[in-house]
Amino acid sequence: MMQKCGLNSMDFQGQKFTWFGRRDGESIRERLDRAMGNFRWLKNFPLMQGYNFLANGSNYSPKMIWIDKKDKRKPRRFKFENKWLEREECREIIDKG
Repeated sequence: MMQKCGLNSMDFQGQKFTWFGRRDGESIRERLDRAMGNFRWLKNFPLMQGYNFLANGSNYSPKMIWIDKKDKRKPRRFKFENKWLEREECREIIDKG
């Protein structure tokens, strides 16, 4: 179903399992929660970081997703300063180029 919808599971750091329980004297650990995004979402938030925290007082671990957008500013254009010509090494570099 995830593939049909174009969704990818995102990586998380921290606890591997997000739920802890006990049944018939056996410990059960499961990863119940997942964060997912499509290609466009992942492209817009490439620095996304998910984290599973320790369960404290609960059998369910809290999650956090940090979203850090890409810097969308365009690179600055190069501007030549005429005063650079006053430096001998600059003139030599220009003459060699």
